[in-house]
Amino acid sequence: MTSTITKCFERLVMARINSSVPDNLDPLQFAYCRNRSTTDAISLALHSALEHLDSKDTYVRLLFIDYSSVFNTIIPSKLVTKLQDLGLNTSLCNWILDFLTNRLQSVRIGSNTSGTIILNTGAPQGCILSLPELVIDFRKGGGIHAPVYINGAQVERVESVKLLGVNITNSLSWSNHVDAMAKKAHQRLYFLRRIKKFGLSPLTLTNFY
Repeated sequence: MTSTITKCFERLVMARINSSVPDNLDPLQFAYCRNRSTTDAISLALHSALEHLDSKDTYVRLLFIDYSSVFNTIIPSKLVTKLQDLGLNTSLCNWILDFLTNRLQSVRIGSNTSGTIILNTGAPQGCILSLPELVIDFRKGGGIHAPVYINGAQVERVESVKLLGVNITNSLSWSNHVDAMAKKAHQRLYFLRRIKKFGLSPLTLTNFY
């Protein structure tokens, strides 16, 4: 019950933050913006690549930085300072700071529970993991592309990458993405067929899907 109440309150705070954020953010900011979504980010990336490829004798390099666990590195005091700069009121910022600091955490595996530690960084949810590079080159023969190095480490060149749930290939083909979506659909339909044998209502099956 306590967890449910906390989640509901978090949603209320999130709604308040979204309504307080100004409209003059970075034009390349898509997440948590009204009337914008990750779909817009994907469309812009692909449109920019295709627009550049329309020019003669050109190719595109796309470097992808994976921040999938970045929430674990949040420093609450710096976050609150940025929120204040965006115009959020002091009371809301103080609540967020209190929410993210002095949090107790322990790990339980089976019947064993670890000791409790106090966390003052990160957010309660799941650093950069990798730097893949996608080269899109429609020229005859594909051309020669020198490797890219960052701090002495060579960036891995890949043939496909997953961006915000969409599989993008170096040929800009949708085959990989369609195959991945079809596989996911088959997996869900398999479980639906299994549980349908128990006589569950269509509404329950819809909610499960």
